[in-house]
Amino acid sequence: MAAAQSGVWRKFSTLISAIFFATVLLLLLAGKPLPRPVKVGVFSLPPLIFQNESGRADGFYVDLVKHIAEEENWRPEYVFASWPELLELLRRGEIDLLPCIMYSHERNVFFDFSRQSTLTLWGQLFLPLDSSVKKIEDLAGKTIALKKDEQNCLNFTTLASERGIGFTPFYYTQDEDGMKSVRNGKCAAVVASQGAGYVLAKKYKLKPSQVVFSPSPQFFAVSRGRNPDLLEAVDRYIGDWIIRPDSFYYESLQRWLGRRLSPEEYIPAWLAPVIFVLMGTGLGVILLMVLLRYQVRHKTAELQDRNARLQLLFDESIHYICELDRQGRIQQINHDFLKFLKKSFEQVDGVKLVELIFASPDTGNMSSRLTAAIGNVSYDGNEVMEADLVTCNGDRASVVISLKPISDSIDGMSAVLCEMQDVSASRKATAERELLFAAIEQFQDAVVVTATDGAVEYVNAAYEKMSAMTREEMTGKRFHFSQCAHELDERLMFQALEEQKEWSFKFPVRRDSGTVATLLCRACAIEKAGEASHYVIIMRDVSKEEEMERRLRQSQKFDAIGQLAGGIAHDFNNLLQVVIGFTGILKKKEADNAANMALLNNIVEAAERGRNLVRQLMTFSNYRKTSEQQRINVNLIVGPFVDMFRQVAGENITIQYDPAAELPQIDCDVGQIEQVMMNICVNARDAMPEGGTLTIQTALKRFQEIPPELFYRIQPGEFVEMKFADTGIGIEKDHVEHIFEPFYTTKDIGKGTGLGLANVYAIIRKHGGFIRVESLPGQGAVFMVYLPVAGSQAAMSGTLEGIALPPPVKSEFSGHTVLLCEDEDSVRELGAMILTDAGFKVLEAVDGEDSIQVFMENRTMLDLVLLDAVMPKKSGREVYRFISEKAPDMPVIFISGYSDYMLQDTPGVHVITKPYDEATLLTRIGAVLRSKDFRSHVP
Repeated sequence: MAAAQSGVWRKFSTLISAIFFATVLLLLLAGKPLPRPVKVGVFSLPPLIFQNESGRADGFYVDLVKHIAEEENWRPEYVFASWPELLELLRRGEIDLLPCIMYSHERNVFFDFSRQSTLTLWGQLFLPLDSSVKKIEDLAGKTIALKKDEQNCLNFTTLASERGIGFTPFYYTQDEDGMKSVRNGKCAAVVASQGAGYVLAKKYKLKPSQVVFSPSPQFFAVSRGRNPDLLEAVDRYIGDWIIRPDSFYYESLQRWLGRRLSPEEYIPAWLAPVIFVLMGTGLGVILLMVLLRYQVRHKTAELQDRNARLQLLFDESIHYICELDRQGRIQQINHDFLKFLKKSFEQVDGVKLVELIFASPDTGNMSSRLTAAIGNVSYDGNEVMEADLVTCNGDRASVVISLKPISDSIDGMSAVLCEMQDVSASRKATAERELLFAAIEQFQDAVVVTATDGAVEYVNAAYEKMSAMTREEMTGKRFHFSQCAHELDERLMFQALEEQKEWSFKFPVRRDSGTVATLLCRACAIEKAGEASHYVIIMRDVSKEEEMERRLRQSQKFDAIGQLAGGIAHDFNNLLQVVIGFTGILKKKEADNAANMALLNNIVEAAERGRNLVRQLMTFSNYRKTSEQQRINVNLIVGPFVDMFRQVAGENITIQYDPAAELPQIDCDVGQIEQVMMNICVNARDAMPEGGTLTIQTALKRFQEIPPELFYRIQPGEFVEMKFADTGIGIEKDHVEHIFEPFYTTKDIGKGTGLGLANVYAIIRKHGGFIRVESLPGQGAVFMVYLPVAGSQAAMSGTLEGIALPPPVKSEFSGHTVLLCEDEDSVRELGAMILTDAGFKVLEAVDGEDSIQVFMENRTMLDLVLLDAVMPKKSGREVYRFISEKAPDMPVIFISGYSDYMLQDTPGVHVITKPYDEATLLTRIGAVLRSKDFRSHVP
């Protein structure tokens, strides 16, 4: 029983142990991940990297990969191939990591490189043991073994080309083939990297030469954008190893590259004693070195300090500075240049400068110019050029490029210092100054710049012309107003400038022609840092402006008087309307009473004189408005007028008429032009009470410029002239300037209203023309009227409808209904009496709103609407719009106390002007009702 229990216990213990060990094993497997496979390219470059005799990867780089792989849990898988094949495999991403590769811009397109380099390999020539070659020039004309597309070989070819050394290349693919070609005497030398070269040279009994060139840092690389963690691990370990002398890196380096060819294998036998002598003297050299060590250390510290200061100056310079090799590639570059290019040092290191900056289109082929300039820099010469640049980022700058040689004591000029000075701001400022100077020189105003003591420093061309002195004569002399032909103490100006910083003054001067002009002088201080440094004096001839202001004031006075006259005429027309209308009704009732008819006729005659006076006022007040006009030859107006005026001028007045043979047509209102001629000729007749001659002429005149004293806002061009010259008493000079003003007259009281020539002036202005007067007391007067040729000026536009008025037939009005809209009670009462007496049924409205209401209530029975133009609440035109919308065919006649111009923008309307008589009102109504083609228009 005990034995059975013991057996069960042993089985149980065994099961527990198995479970425990299985659990531990699973925990271990779960805690450590599987190794990461990493494909590493291997090519033949012993002792750095190669495939050994057993077929495994070996060499310095293989040791580094293995050590990193152990720490990073990689499982290296080595891929053996030639160097070109490995580059292609890496580019396609078929291998993960490639060691011992040199950086280049072309490779940087396809590969990412480690930041930390592993080795710096130099290119070197290897020679037969008995070769006498000491320097690269000794290889001229010889055959050199080169490995095709290998960077050291390419660098050697470039170096030989720069030195002007010609040779015959022999290309090989395997390093051993190149060494064999030299050992067999086929080639005079072979180019190889130091690492592989020393090993193979020993094997093939060759020796290294003194020709060493092109240091090439070696890196690890991965395919572009892939496996960045591999490079990060490589940089971390290599960077740590390099700073520790006892690291694995230096152990492996000593293992693979510590031995070199033994001197005995290639040094001639006769040279051995010399070596022993040199070894004896070495002790003396060591002692000398100890003595010099302190001085060297001291000088080194000084040089380091100096280099630090130079580097600071290099980096902090306000100019763009970079160091270029002889091919134009960037070696060093300062911070401002990097900022201008908007790139980091890593992005521009080794890149040709001409690949980063480009010329603007108007600069030409700057790349070739800059490349040629870099090549032309000599040991004792500089190159300077200007260019407008555009960087690869699109920034623009105008620069001055200076190229200077950088030389060393061994190889002469080793690099080129490129300095670019950005002159964009200075060029812009220069251009702005030149533009400002040119603008000031073109000023019509005179400009003078003086120092604070009054010494002239600058005058423009206008001031030279004004002062009749040259710029050289005035510069440096104290400014005087006498130079402007006016005696004025300039000390007052400078005193005001010192106190107030500005000054202005207007004064008259006499021109060379004898006329007097007005100069406006303004001066101000130019301040720098709050203090006046110079004074600017500007003088302008304001004679024309003053004349224009005077004319403008006169025009405004005409406008104001015209508005007043229009208002008076409107109210007066309503009064005259009542007088004339009711007088007409009384005359009908008193037709058989001769005494009363005489009195009524006197009332009508006085009212007619009042109506004529109102018409003159309305003509003056409406001088800006348009009227009925036609295109006509002015001789067709003047000729008939002269025939008519001869009948009324008197026997003691001789009228001579001299028309131009051919005249272009003008656009005018014939009636108004006749009114102009009548007013001028009547004044001429009155100016010759003892008789005389009135000469009337027409001609065509061309004006290149209209003097402002004649009329303002008139454009130059062709004008038809009407000249009226009399031999009368003339006009005093003081009166000439006022004769066109309204209500200004030199006639005795009761003989003139002062509106005749004012109306002449208004009508001529309305026609876009102007008038001139020449007169002296006792020598007669000449009035010259100029009207623009048709189309040459802004002509009057629009005409009002004129209707031929047949005599009314009162019986035809019976049964018709008319709406009379009038706000004046007496005028409305008069109109209603006339219309009712003629047979109309009359509906009345007292304002605009009442007119609309009465119209809407009776629209179906209305035959005509008489509508006052000006009414309270709603104007006549507003009522007209409403009626036209509701009843487009309804006849409407406006009755206006103003002239027709108020309705000139209402096409197709009919107008009766107050004051009217019974015949006029009924005749116009009859014509409108009989019109078959009448059609109303919305204003």
